[in-house]
Amino acid sequence: MASPLFLDGVKTIAYELYEQVGEVEGVVLPMERGYLALAIYEGFRELREWGGSLVNYRG
Repeated sequence: MASPLFLDGVKTIAYELYEQVGEVEGVVLPMERGYLALAIYEGFRELREWGGSLVNYRG
């Protein structure tokens, strides 16, 4: 299992994507154990909770 601190650090990628690109329809990620995908999903989920408007958010 990935460390919670690792996931918190990596989910900032979602914040950066949203800040630089705005709304996104999807993100393509390499998969191994899925920690990167989980962290980025959590980042976008948090943005949604904080009032961010995301296109095609599936949460």
